[in-house]
Amino acid sequence: MKHLREGPNGLNGNARRPYLAAALLAMIGWTASSHADEAGSPDTKAKPEDLKEIRIVGYKITRGSVGSLVDAPVEDIPRNIVAVTEETLTNQMVGSTLDILRDFPGVQRGSDSPGGEHPRVRGMLAFQFLEGSYSGGVIWDNAEFIGAAELMTGPNSIQYGFLVQGGGAINYLMKRPASMGYLDVTAQANNWGDNKYVLDGNVPFKGAEGDGLRVIGVHESITEFRRDTFHGERNAASLMLTKSDILGIKSEIDYQIVRRDAPASPTITFSANPVAPLRSVDPRYSTEQPWEHLQRDGYHVGAKFSRNLFGSWRAVATYGYESESVLNKSCTLNDPNAITGEGAYACGTFGFAAYTNRTYRLDVLGSFDTFGIRHDVTLGASQLKQHIRLPTSFDNFANAPYNADNLYSPRTYPEPFTPTSQSLFNQYRLSQWWTQEYVQDRMRFGDHWDLWAGVNEGDNQAKLMDVTGILNATDANGLSPSFSLSYTPKDKLRFYVTYADAISPGGSAPIGPQYVNSGERFGPLRLKSAEGGVKWQVANISQLNLNIFDEEQPLAYAKPIGPNLFIYTQKGKNRFTGVEFTSTSLFPFGLTLNAGFTLLRPLQVDTGDVTLNGKYVPGASRQSAAVYAEYRVANVPDLHLTANVTYNSSTPLLATNGYDIGGYSVADLGGFYKHPIGDIDVTYRMLLTNAFDTRYFSPYYSSVTVGAPRTLVLSFTARFGGRN
Repeated sequence: MKHLREGPNGLNGNARRPYLAAALLAMIGWTASSHADEAGSPDTKAKPEDLKEIRIVGYKITRGSVGSLVDAPVEDIPRNIVAVTEETLTNQMVGSTLDILRDFPGVQRGSDSPGGEHPRVRGMLAFQFLEGSYSGGVIWDNAEFIGAAELMTGPNSIQYGFLVQGGGAINYLMKRPASMGYLDVTAQANNWGDNKYVLDGNVPFKGAEGDGLRVIGVHESITEFRRDTFHGERNAASLMLTKSDILGIKSEIDYQIVRRDAPASPTITFSANPVAPLRSVDPRYSTEQPWEHLQRDGYHVGAKFSRNLFGSWRAVATYGYESESVLNKSCTLNDPNAITGEGAYACGTFGFAAYTNRTYRLDVLGSFDTFGIRHDVTLGASQLKQHIRLPTSFDNFANAPYNADNLYSPRTYPEPFTPTSQSLFNQYRLSQWWTQEYVQDRMRFGDHWDLWAGVNEGDNQAKLMDVTGILNATDANGLSPSFSLSYTPKDKLRFYVTYADAISPGGSAPIGPQYVNSGERFGPLRLKSAEGGVKWQVANISQLNLNIFDEEQPLAYAKPIGPNLFIYTQKGKNRFTGVEFTSTSLFPFGLTLNAGFTLLRPLQVDTGDVTLNGKYVPGASRQSAAVYAEYRVANVPDLHLTANVTYNSSTPLLATNGYDIGGYSVADLGGFYKHPIGDIDVTYRMLLTNAFDTRYFSPYYSSVTVGAPRTLVLSFTARFGGRN
C-alpha cells in the first residue's frame, strides 16, 4: 500500500486491501450485533429523556445539534446522522476538524484557501456549524475545544434554510463543564519536531449537575513535515461556563481566542488534463517556500439560554459571534508537466482584513395532543449577518524567478518584496443577511407511525462594495418544505422516507485575479433531495443505518478558459445518487466500532454544454469508506488499541473528465494506556498516522494537494483530581 497507483483507472491490489477490510469490519458490526439480538438480549426502548448526550449507542439530538428541531434520540430521526463523541476525539488525538472529517464516510476535505475550507459530503459542498450556528472557521484548527462532531447527510432545509448546499451539514459542539473538579496537563510531540501543550481545568459549581467552569489553554510550536518550511506557532484559549437556575434560566456561555501562524498546504491546480500519469511525489520535498505561511487571528463568543415556560413548553435563545483576520502568503503551481514536473508558478498575498459571522436564534418548543395524535412542535427564527472585508492590497509576484517551479524537483526562492502588480479587488466588502422563520411538527400516530412536516421561509440579502460604492446587490427569498414518514414495526427498528425541496444561496464567483467574473453574484438555487432508509438499534449494541438517496443540485463550477484563468458559472445541474451505510457499535467484549461506506454516482446531467453532460463530477469519489475501531485488551484492561482506516476512490480531475486522480487508502494505528502514579491518573497515547506511508494526491475540484507522510505522535496526560 506504499504508493498511489499512477494510472487513471481504479486501484492496485495493495490499495484495495484497506477498503475490503473496512467493508469486512462493517459487516462484522452488522452480523455480530444481529446475533446478539437473536440470542435474547432485552428489547426495551429507552425513553428520550433517559438517553445521555454523550453515548456511543443512544446518542440524543438536542438543542444546538444537527438533524432535528425536536429533541429526540438519533434512532428516531428520519435522516442519516453520525456522531463522534469527546472520548473518541481525544483518543484519536485530533488537532483540527480536518482530522475529524476522516471519521465520516462520503466526506472529503475542503479547499485550503481561507474561508473556503468547507468539506464535500456526498460529492456536494457542506457547510460547517458550531453549536448549530454557521461558522467561518475561527476554531477549526483548535479541535481541543470540541466535545462532539455530528454529520447529517442530505439537506436539512428546516433548521438551516438558505445555509444548505445539498450534501449535508457538519456541526461541532463545544466541550462543557464536567461534574468533578480536575486539571489535565497534556504534552504531545511528533517525529517532525512539532510539540503541543494543553491545560484543561474544570471547576464544578454547587447546584445542578453540569454547572461549572471549564478552561482550556493550548500552545503549539508547529513544525511541518515539509522540508525547510516556515516554523509556526499556535496559541489559543477557551472558557466554558454553565450555570442553572438564575431566574429559572440555564445559561451556557463560551469564549475562545485564537492566534495561529503556520504553513499552509501547497496547492497544484490544473486548467487542462495532464498528458500522462503524474508520478508519485515525496511530500517532504514540496513546492512550498520557507517564507509561505497562513496567519489567523480571531475569537468566538457563544451563548445559549434556556428556560421552562409551562408544562412541556420551553424556550431556547442562542447567540454566536465570531471574527477573524486572515493573511495568506502563498504560491501555487499551475499545470505541471506530467513528464518533467515543470509548471507555471505564481506567488502572492490574499486573505481577509475582517471576516465576521453573527447569529441570533430563538426556538420555542413543546408537545401537545389532538385527537389521539401526539405533536412535538418547534417554532423558531434566526438571523445570520456576515461581513467580509478584504485587505487594502493584494500583492502579486509573477516576475522571474517566481513564474516557474517543478513538482518533482522543487526549487527554493528568496522571499519577494517587489510586486509585479496589485489585485484589482483591494478593499472589497461583502455584507450578507440570512433571515429565516421555521416551524416543524413531529406527529406520532400511535406506536408505529411518525410524520415529520415542516417549512422554512428564508430571505437572503447581499451587497458587494468597494471604495466607489455598491457594485452588486441581491435580495432573494423562498420556502423550503420537507416531509418525512417513518414506520416502526417493532422497537428499535424504523423505516423512513424523506423529501426536501430546499432553497440555497446562489453564491458568488470567487474574488481573485484568476476569475474573469470575480465577485459576480448569483440568484438563489433550489435543491431537491429524496432519501429512503432503515434504522436498526440492535440489542443496545449497534446503531445501524442503511439508506439510498437521490439529490439534485444546481451546477456551479469554475470553468478553465486559459492558464490559471477561470470563469465561475452556474448552469444546469448535477445529480447525485447512491447508497450509504453507517454503523456505530459497542460490543460487550471490549470492541468499539464505527464503520460506514458510501457508493456514489455523481453525474453532470444538464450543464448547457453537450461535451460535459453525462460525465462524472470532478473531485467527487464514487466509493468511500471509513472505519474506526477501539479495542480494550482483555488481559490488560487499561490498554486500548485503535485503528482508523479511510478510503477514497479515484475521481476525475476536471469537469471534462479524461484523467483521474487515483484512489487512496490511509490507515492510522495507535493506542493508549492508563496507569496512575500515586494520586495522579496518567494516560499515555501513541498514534502512527498514515502508518503504511501511502503516497497520494487529495483532490478538490481542479486542484490537488499532496498527502502527509507517515507521522508518529506521542503524548501523555496527567490528571490532578477528578476522583470521587
